[in-house]
Amino acid sequence: MARRQIKQDAIVRTFAERLRQFRLAGNMTQAQLGEQASVPASYISDLEQAKAAPGIDLVARLATALNATVTELLAGGTGQPVADQRRQVREVFDGLLAEADPDVLASLSAILPLLRELSTRRK
Repeated sequence: MARRQIKQDAIVRTFAERLRQFRLAGNMTQAQLGEQASVPASYISDLEQAKAAPGIDLVARLATALNATVTELLAGGTGQPVADQRRQVREVFDGLLAEADPDVLASLSAILPLLRELSTRRK
């Protein structure tokens, strides 16, 4: 008897794509990720192909192993590793500071305290 193919929800497919993206960005093999998350490489393969849906505890372990957040691996994240986001933000910020335009600096001076407040609320 043939196995019935289960159509996974969109979040499972999104998770599969992001998991693979983060793993490749971190130059990790499926075996390395599986070892760090305490699951077989074959299960990582199933996850990346959206053939399986992980439990929330495994999503957390995978996020930790990938230096990502759970949100990034699921639908609400940017799909980009945190280190890459930091680098991009730093490059933009450094460029803005280098221009030393008074209007830009005034805008940054107004926005930065709000961002700091947002950051401390989430901790």
